Amino acid sequence: MSCHHHSTPFKSSVDSSHEEVTLFKNVKVFDGKSDTLAEDFEVLVEGNFIKAVGPNLKADKSARIIDGGGRTLSPGFMTMHEHIISNESFDDMLIRPYWDEIGAKMLIRAQDLFNMGFTTVRDGGAWCLGLKRAIDDGTAVGPRLLSPGAALTQTGGHGDFRLPYQNNPFFSPTSQNPEHSMLQYLGAVVRADGEAEVRRAARANLSAGAHFIKVLGGGGVASPFDPLTSFQYSDNELKAAAEEARHFGTYATIHVHLDEAVSRAVKLGFKMVEHATVLTEDTVKLMADEGVTWSAQCALFLSD
Repeated sequence: MSCHHHSTPFKSSVDSSHEEVTLFKNVKVFDGKSDTLAEDFEVLVEGNFIKAVGPNLKADKSARIIDGGGRTLSPGFMTMHEHIISNESFDDMLIRPYWDEIGAKMLIRAQDLFNMGFTTVRDGGAWCLGLKRAIDDGTAVGPRLLSPGAALTQTGGHGDFRLPYQNNPFFSPTSQNPEHSMLQYLGAVVRADGEAEVRRAARANLSAGAHFIKVLGGGGVASPFDPLTSFQYSDNELKAAAEEARHFGTYATIHVHLDEAVSRAVKLGFKMVEHATVLTEDTVKLMADEGVTWSAQCALFLSD
């Protein structure tokens, strides 16, 4: 079970508006005092706040009572790096999807996360701003979504998923030989080269409702053409993206793996790094000194 509040109320067994008081009884909770769960506890929630945790709590007679049946109760979880659009085979998504098929599957993916207890989902780059609106206005049930809109990629970068024939210099772009990858058509990424284009793309995302700016600043494991060790974007381009985010009152985050790319991004104004799988202690200390958040995605991937 998870306790959460949504910007627009919808019917849910544990949802409450700011006027409501809910008392969860007969639940297990982690109280921070021991390694074991405290049993037969109660949790008092007023609107969007947990007001008290403990045994035998007092609540107003008008409070809604929910018996947890001895199950474990926790606040809603937050996932810090999702790609809501990545809901099926990545190869298939590059060649065959309809936009409405992808949109429907994105909603199911968001609802699956919500049902697993993730009441806030931070998307790491993909266009899910429309999905967020549908959830926020009560049309659909789902988690709070935080999205940067389209991730910014340089030509030939981690987000440039054009197929080889689409990048053939002997063919000019036509309807048969499009200039954009399927993921770019779907809004998951945007190619932007040069400082002016980076600023325009960042501003377009922010004006569409993006919560932050996401830049792809180095190679990755899910992109077939760019080396993992590659540096992507110039210093001036990265600085422009970070500056546009700061001017809008938010922050810029960057996809990077290697130590030198991470330290460069921190020095150029990025306040969050995604992955950063190979770091030296000096770079970690630099991140701490500059107040940079590390979204590490520690995971083990198994194949059949």
